[in-house]
Amino acid sequence: MKNISILLLIMFLITLLVGCAKSTSSDNNNFPVIYGQITNQNQQPVDDAKIILTYKVEELLRPTTTIFFDIKNPSNVKVWITRHNETDTLKVLANSFYEPGIITILWDGKDKNDIRVVSGYYDYYSCIDEGETTMNKMVVFYEPNNVTGDEVAFYEAHTITGNGGDFLLSTEKLPFSFDDNEFEILDESGNLQGEYYISRYVKIYAIHKDYLPIFVDSVYIDSLNSTRIDFQFNE
Repeated sequence: MKNISILLLIMFLITLLVGCAKSTSSDNNNFPVIYGQITNQNQQPVDDAKIILTYKVEELLRPTTTIFFDIKNPSNVKVWITRHNETDTLKVLANSFYEPGIITILWDGKDKNDIRVVSGYYDYYSCIDEGETTMNKMVVFYEPNNVTGDEVAFYEAHTITGNGGDFLLSTEKLPFSFDDNEFEILDESGNLQGEYYISRYVKIYAIHKDYLPIFVDSVYIDSLNSTRIDFQFNE
């Protein structure tokens, strides 16, 4: 395949922190879980709250994911995104004819329905002139601060609270659970610009259409023990 490289880029913003974290020994299918309850200022459970994780990394990058191609000959290029190790297409990023040169394709982190996907691992596939298909792995980060009201519907969640305000999320498919969680940062010429890895420290958000977002920062997700997170919306 012709010189394909990727820049992995991240959005990091700041919002209000409310909450607490503690560890326990409960598990789900032998993988630790993240679980807890969300209540409002009256101590009433809040259902339909979206739980969204974002990950701590060594370096802060820019807020979009950019894919670069170096095309040697006039070619039709198709590029599409899937979840890591899955086959369903989230979004087709390109399916057009390109002249020779360096091609830049941006992904804004949204699927074909304009829903912003959760932070984590994704695969992007590329095919030139209906030839060999190449797959590369990438990681996407963002923080859902200032997401309120009708905007909440356009954000995917790792999990959602039930009628009792409870939630549970297995750590099995989260990025820090993979062995190969180290990434290189490349420029458009494929030159190494730096490296980073995904640690087990996460920031956990709760968003809901009727409340301001809240989060718990710097939560360590143990590889053996599950972690409980309890939130309280203030407004």
